[in-house]
Amino acid sequence: MIPHPLVTSELEPQQVAIQALRAGKHVLQEKPAANSVDAVNLAIKEYCTNFGRRVDNSELPVWALAENYRSEQGFRKASQLMPQLGTVIKIDLVADMPMNSSNKYFPSQWRRDAVACPGGFVMDSCVHHIAALRMLGRAAGLGEVEEASATATSISKELPPPDTLVGSVKFASGTCGGVSITFAGSVLRFSLSLTGTQGSLEVLRGGWGGPKPGYTLSYQTATSGSSHVEQVPFSGLDDELTAFVQQVHASKNGNQESDSDAAYRISIQEGAKDLAVVEALLESSKQSGKTVSVKHVP
Repeated sequence: MIPHPLVTSELEPQQVAIQALRAGKHVLQEKPAANSVDAVNLAIKEYCTNFGRRVDNSELPVWALAENYRSEQGFRKASQLMPQLGTVIKIDLVADMPMNSSNKYFPSQWRRDAVACPGGFVMDSCVHHIAALRMLGRAAGLGEVEEASATATSISKELPPPDTLVGSVKFASGTCGGVSITFAGSVLRFSLSLTGTQGSLEVLRGGWGGPKPGYTLSYQTATSGSSHVEQVPFSGLDDELTAFVQQVHASKNGNQESDSDAAYRISIQEGAKDLAVVEALLESSKQSGKTVSVKHVP
């Protein structure tokens, strides 16, 4: 199967995916998983009930999520370093992502549609950032994000509201994380950093002197004496396509490999969990920063 984008004004993305799955087609769907957690949860329930388990081990259709940061080598390498950091004390996510007329995504109409994409560019783009935050939290043994709180505002008159969101998340372990995101700035900077009892780590893109086409992975431990810095190129698109093909082959052999790393990285359920955190942050901002529980994804 060669995946290709499906664009429709009548159906939501998960509805198109379910129709293809019903026809026995493998699906690689672009993020976000849906326009709401409730919508994608209904689709996942139908998928797991009708397509996810067949007693005769016949071919199972694969439903995977593309365009998410779990396949980027920069974050995969960072995940492998978690044991060296000791107990993680906090996680900080900063995403300054300029969205203006020079950005090819700026004129996109569906990202400005309050129904198709509630939260605008925050909803669409932040599932990327939250995927990376959740991935490193998982590797550090923090569990899922359970609570979120945030305030939001709009600075740019050319972007749908909100364009700026600042808040925090709380993992099942009790560990807290900071989230600071804006699309109204002019300098690209993405930083995901973790502070542990035995070391610290940062994955950086852009900023002052940092590379834009790739990531800078920096870390230092209490025993290393000096920091280690590594440039990691983008790899997400190639790696997620490879993972998808592997899952399709596994499906044809009657083995979904649901616990494999490849399956985790492109899992539609993981994409839904990213969406759930973003949705909770946006909902909190509508309630003046009140703490909101993140919706459960089956």
